[in-house]
Amino acid sequence: MESEDDIVIAEGELCSTEPTYKIRRVPLGPNAAAIVVKTVFDKQASVWRPIPNIVFIGQALGAKIAWPENKLILDNDDFTSWSTTANKNIDDAYTVIV
Repeated sequence: MESEDDIVIAEGELCSTEPTYKIRRVPLGPNAAAIVVKTVFDKQASVWRPIPNIVFIGQALGAKIAWPENKLILDNDDFTSWSTTANKNIDDAYTVIV
């Protein structure tokens, strides 16, 4: 859900929202998504879960990072058929706005 304070900082591809999905051997956990950052708009914005060498979103270009599910904007019309509560792996790449 967007608020007035939400700012678009990047775009990317959604990989998974499965809580057991791992990024660098660390499970996502609940209410998180794995994304690959494709475009950065605010290089100095902090990432949600800093990892070695990636503290700012500008450093995450091309990398897979964790992001809170409720802070993603899905940019595909066909995504409406997928339930975020089902905790399914996503087979197709969906564009997301971070």
